[in-house]
Amino acid sequence: MKNNGTGTLPQVMLTILGYALVLLLGYADMSSRFELSFNLIYLVPISIIAWHLGKGHGLVAAFLCGGAWLLAQLKSTQGYSHPTSLFINAFLNLGLFVSYSLLLARFKESMDMEKNFSRIDSLTKVFNSKAFNDLAMLEIKRARRYSHALTAVYLDLDNFKEVDEKQGIQAGNILLFTTAYLIKKSIREVDTVARIGGDEFILLLPNTGYDQAQTVISRIHRAVSEAMTENGWNVTVSIGAATYPTPPESVDELIRTVDHLMMEVKNKGGNSVNSRLMEPPAPGSPPAQQSSPGPEEKKEAEAGKENNDVPPPDETPEKPGE
Repeated sequence: MKNNGTGTLPQVMLTILGYALVLLLGYADMSSRFELSFNLIYLVPISIIAWHLGKGHGLVAAFLCGGAWLLAQLKSTQGYSHPTSLFINAFLNLGLFVSYSLLLARFKESMDMEKNFSRIDSLTKVFNSKAFNDLAMLEIKRARRYSHALTAVYLDLDNFKEVDEKQGIQAGNILLFTTAYLIKKSIREVDTVARIGGDEFILLLPNTGYDQAQTVISRIHRAVSEAMTENGWNVTVSIGAATYPTPPESVDELIRTVDHLMMEVKNKGGNSVNSRLMEPPAPGSPPAQQSSPGPEEKKEAEAGKENNDVPPPDETPEKPGE
């Protein structure tokens, strides 16, 4: 759903730095003979590699450090009362390095999972509004910097409350989950989809012009509409979309624009698409102010909505097409 390819260069640099540090410490350990103890210092490259590159690389670093320590001991003039003492110490050091590497990598994985959970809607498994705001700001900056088109899409489910009232909240949850699944299936990995309300979703399509966006929007509208009919849900889809040759500076302005376009659809009965190619502002002109729907429009269009932020249904809905 979101994979911009960032972080590749830093990962390569960290890999080179980490393993170079292992070799450097091994050389320093062998050069110092037995006068300096490098046992704890070996944990430094292991920490860098396990934390940033993961468990697999961390284990490789642990074994390399254990081997470097053993070679340094074999090269030193320090004597052991019994030959097995050296290998027992080597085994204990290796156990320390491996255990430390695994624990650190596992701790990092737990932190990443907790961070991801805070950005994911628990019901639909797509991004939540907070995550969308962060990602949208990055995409806006990127699009403005490289003069790429950017399309935002606001999707609202008409008559959603009717499903909740007649078929129960469980059915409503399955409907939302199915909608999110179909949207994700219809877009690219680099695109973003988020649930920002009870039955409202927003999409961000980077580097996507007006014509390309219409193809994607039509595919989403058709897929969701067909799923509603097949499952006996009397629900339709209202969509507002805006394509920006030059995106606005703020995420709030972008959301207000597509929300306004979507509200125009709902006020005309819903179940349609309202797309607009936004003209870039003239040089030196102040940014245009996008008016938001009035209170009465919001009240009428959003009547009957409920926030279905409840735990996911016990049974995962069948994926359409299977």
